[in-house]
Amino acid sequence: MALSRAAVQKLRDAFENHPNLFSGADTFADDLELSLTLRRLGIETQHTLDAEGRQVFLALGLEEERGVTRERDGGHWIWQYDPSFRQGINCCSKSWIATHYIGS
Repeated sequence: MALSRAAVQKLRDAFENHPNLFSGADTFADDLELSLTLRRLGIETQHTLDAEGRQVFLALGLEEERGVTRERDGGHWIWQYDPSFRQGINCCSKSWIATHYIGS
């Protein structure tokens, strides 16, 4: 997730003045919670894809993004989060910007 300076300022102001806008839930889906909070603040979020419709921000990490399949991993949260998510090598941009998880 990439945030503009204005979005960060709105988040800061909301946190100081309207903390009830934040869920406070202890969840693995912190990026989703942030997106929902941005929407509550009237900040539109955008799906970030390259010209071929592939992900430029990798939520799962490159290896898992390329390996997850609907047949084998039908219950994976990615399918509810992004029903248009592509399987295999077509999932990810050749020029991706960021990876959420990096294996050691």
